[in-house]
Amino acid sequence: MTGIPSPTDVLFNTLHWLGVPFLIFAPLMFALQIAEWVKTGQHLGVGLRVVGETAAMLARRRPVRLVMFALLQSLLVALVYSGFTLAHAMGVSDAAGRNIADGSSFTWTQLWMTVTTYSTTAKLPYQASLGVMGWLIALNIAHVARSRLLIRILTLLVNLLATLAVIAGILIGLVGLMVLCLATWMHSPGYNVGMVSLYAAWVVILWGGAAVLLECVSKAEQIYNQDAQSQALQ
Repeated sequence: MTGIPSPTDVLFNTLHWLGVPFLIFAPLMFALQIAEWVKTGQHLGVGLRVVGETAAMLARRRPVRLVMFALLQSLLVALVYSGFTLAHAMGVSDAAGRNIADGSSFTWTQLWMTVTTYSTTAKLPYQASLGVMGWLIALNIAHVARSRLLIRILTLLVNLLATLAVIAGILIGLVGLMVLCLATWMHSPGYNVGMVSLYAAWVVILWGGAAVLLECVSKAEQIYNQDAQSQALQ
């Protein structure tokens, strides 16, 4: 349940708010509700037929492209999970009370384990990955049902998110270069080369996430549109 009222609910709530007696619009409300159920049933029947036709068409296609598309979506979920896990790990303090964000020393191995290991204590990465999986499932269903409106809604912010990720990656990369200069050429005692790996990891996650996100949307359009065209030719 989303809690979003239907047009019929809005209409009758407005009539009730205006003081129109319930018995006056009750027959109309009853008829419209039946019509909505009938219309929903018709849409469901059409949707099931389209899903069946698309599934049959996909089954006849070479499985390599479908496997690659599935792997691409899995990579997006993994990158989102890694990003949120890294953000969580940056706030976890060590025995000395310092965390990564404060300049705590760490190794490449520790960083790699942080972004690739499932965390049992961080809830936000888990919730974020579930959100991405839900979005991907909805995107696939929208393409299978050939609902252009739903596709537009689901992809409305994709370009904006990808652009923000690229910009953030550039800014973090510049800061990483400054840290590298401080740790090497300027020999600043508060910086070490290992800290640069943190900034490099963020750049990879942000740029990789942006690229994979755009590629998921593009591949979905290509795969499902080609299937629709093949069905039309048949």
